[in-house]
Amino acid sequence: MDTFPPFAVDASSTIGLPEQAKIGFVGLGRMGTVMAANLAARGREVIAYVRHPDRMHKLAALGLTPTNDNADLFDCDVVVSMLPDDDAVLDASFGRTGPGGEGFALGLRRGAIHLSMSTIGTATASQLAREHARHGQGFVAAPVFGDPSAISPNRRSSSAPILGMPISSSC
Repeated sequence: MDTFPPFAVDASSTIGLPEQAKIGFVGLGRMGTVMAANLAARGREVIAYVRHPDRMHKLAALGLTPTNDNADLFDCDVVVSMLPDDDAVLDASFGRTGPGGEGFALGLRRGAIHLSMSTIGTATASQLAREHARHGQGFVAAPVFGDPSAISPNRRSSSAPILGMPISSSC
């Protein structure tokens, strides 16, 4: 199996995604909101999944398309997660009940990529990579270093190591 060294990406980069790529975002706390708003400000379509309907108006004002139905993420090309811990990422991705649960990855199309920007353990990252591969999806772990002010539109100075495996031709 090939492995690739981590590399840093400017926070304003969209890493070669086609302009029409649909981006989903899960985890819209302080850091996630700034990240998603930066993508929207660069003209990207960003579907923002939130559990609390009272936040929808604020997110729409930032140029995001808010939803509280994770099925709206199913046809995204990339779903970014920016969640607080391993359990939150597993729950959002595959639901607490495992297969047949409520996570976004269970309906995400084949070939789509889950970009986890949360700080999670290696065992959780490996589990997510296996489960996504089983569903014909890609998984990339890219935990962010910095705070929300570091990626504000005027600064954009946080970085993330990006670790992943080559996507097989079956995705």
